[in-house]
Amino acid sequence: MVARLAQAPGSPPTHRLRAVVLAADIVGFSRIRERLAEIHGPDGAWALSELLNQGQGRAVDAVTHFGGEVASLAGDSLLAFWPVELDAAHSRVAKKLSANA
Repeated sequence: MVARLAQAPGSPPTHRLRAVVLAADIVGFSRIRERLAEIHGPDGAWALSELLNQGQGRAVDAVTHFGGEVASLAGDSLLAFWPVELDAAHSRVAKKLSANA
């Protein structure tokens, strides 16, 4: 289906990429939102926004520190990836395995 959509007139160009992908989501986000609204009333949304911005900022810093790229931030989720060259990855794994042998 993706290939068919990619070939549709006016569709954006596609590019294949081998990568490690991270999809992260805050567990219990709705409950956190409700609890902050109970505690802070109308200011609960501001408190939640501050917490979310701090957490996502740390996550983005960690991803980029380790050579990854953030593909999207949406609500309480983050999607990131690290491009992988298979030959280089296999080489690193082989070295580690032989060092431990």
